[in-house]
Amino acid sequence: TIAIRGLVFARMKHGSTDEVLNLASQFLKLEDWRKLGLNLDTELKGVVSAAALDEGNRLYENGEAREAGALLVKIAREFPDIPNRPRIFRNGAYMLAAAGDWQTAQTAADDFLAQKFKNYRSDMMYLKGLASEFQFKLKDAVETYLALGKSYPKHSRAQKSLRKAIKYAKAEERYDLAANAAAVLATQASNTNQRMGHYRDAVEMLERDQQYEAAAKMAFTRLKAARSTADKYESELMIARNRYKVSAAGEREALEQLQTLARKLQRSRNSLGQDAYSKIAAETYFLLGEESRRRFDDFNIFERAGGIPANLRRKTEYFEDLVQNYSRAVDLGNPEFSSAAAYRLAESADRLASDVGSIPK
Repeated sequence: TIAIRGLVFARMKHGSTDEVLNLASQFLKLEDWRKLGLNLDTELKGVVSAAALDEGNRLYENGEAREAGALLVKIAREFPDIPNRPRIFRNGAYMLAAAGDWQTAQTAADDFLAQKFKNYRSDMMYLKGLASEFQFKLKDAVETYLALGKSYPKHSRAQKSLRKAIKYAKAEERYDLAANAAAVLATQASNTNQRMGHYRDAVEMLERDQQYEAAAKMAFTRLKAARSTADKYESELMIARNRYKVSAAGEREALEQLQTLARKLQRSRNSLGQDAYSKIAAETYFLLGEESRRRFDDFNIFERAGGIPANLRRKTEYFEDLVQNYSRAVDLGNPEFSSAAAYRLAESADRLASDVGSIPK
């Protein structure tokens, strides 16, 4: 024991860090090292830990990042109970990443995460996501970034990870995952405007994924978090827009919600401000116009019972109803819904003229 201790400490005094590391490692690998006593075992493990970190830093600073990373990861794998093992593992994996060896860095991160380490776990999750990203394994990157953002909201890169998850989920057309990440971002937002924006993104991603029931629920979550009247009305519009697409019962409920919202918008027009009012009201009236147009299109004056004159009057009533709603949307001057409403008006007028022109003289 004394001899081994003497050899190691002599090497520490006069040798290089890699020599110290090699010598101490060799003694720890002996099958009968336990016979040398627990104190020496503990001392040698401490030497290996400190020497590994020093040698890794030396190699890294000399521009040998891959060698440094490989050394540290090797030590962390070979000696499961040395001090600072999570730190050694983490530093080694990040050095491999710095060297551009993303595949080996990801393998190291996976090995680390398979352990029960608590320290540096979030760092290694970020590295795993980064390695997946740089290897164009975008689905893996999305899932890892999302897991990091959810599990470690206080991590310095949590929100950055969630934004990356949204970006790559969209690229992979995984709008469900993009919505999930946006919703998590909303819970971590530092102010109401950001929170409302993230929830809006989540609703829109679920709509793109045709998950209308889930989109309506997300919009309801947004409604509960809303503070301003404009955000509340916008959330109500999102709920109705998606409930309309869920089922026949949802359609009826949505139409009632849209009609109620239209009345509330009229009463709050001055207090909302022109921009907010125009945006929300234009879509509300456009959607009401769409329902009126559906009834107008479905009513065939030549196939319905009751005679052509009576059917034409009913068809005209449906037309007047859609004109009222679409015209209100047009008057608001919204770039998206006012233009769409004007097109629908012209299209429906042509169809009515065609029906009238087809009546036998």
